[in-house]
Amino acid sequence: LNWAQEDGQDKLDPTTDLLVSPTVFTLPPRGTQLVRVALRSSPDPTRELSYRLILQEVPPEASPDFTGLRVALRLSIPAFVAPTTPAKQDLAWSATYDTTGAIVVRADNNGGAHARVLGLTLTPETSSGPVLQDTVATYVLPGQFRTWTLQNNNKTRDDSTASAARYRLKANTEQGEVVAELTPAR
Repeated sequence: LNWAQEDGQDKLDPTTDLLVSPTVFTLPPRGTQLVRVALRSSPDPTRELSYRLILQEVPPEASPDFTGLRVALRLSIPAFVAPTTPAKQDLAWSATYDTTGAIVVRADNNGGAHARVLGLTLTPETSSGPVLQDTVATYVLPGQFRTWTLQNNNKTRDDSTASAARYRLKANTEQGEVVAELTPAR
């Protein structure tokens, strides 16, 4: 599936850009299977291409006297095609308050390669507010953005949201830790 992000949300569309072989296989217990994936066209010269491979189990037919619950495994695996020229992620961070007073952190990826954000910690510049954090494990595709709403879920203060004027953001990414100073807009 072609993988894009629109308005901060993942969008998956069928595509014929990739060739996958084999398309159907039997995997024995404790067995392995090599699946080859090929791009049918040329890579983009400046921006990474993003896809999701969906592997879905086809369970055997149940016997007529079966009365249990049957569950089929489905995996969504990211697949990236590097551009012909080197590309890097370039995250720009900002923050706003939503209508409930919670802080919405936004990461815009201005680079040509994906970024993977694993966790966020927002600490008030002064000690007057709660430390806000979230484990997110989210991709930000090139030219796209993602948002996260952070609230005081630990109730370290009486209010349920943050209220400091400035915050220090520490974002844990696959490329390492990123630190940014944020002043949330109202």
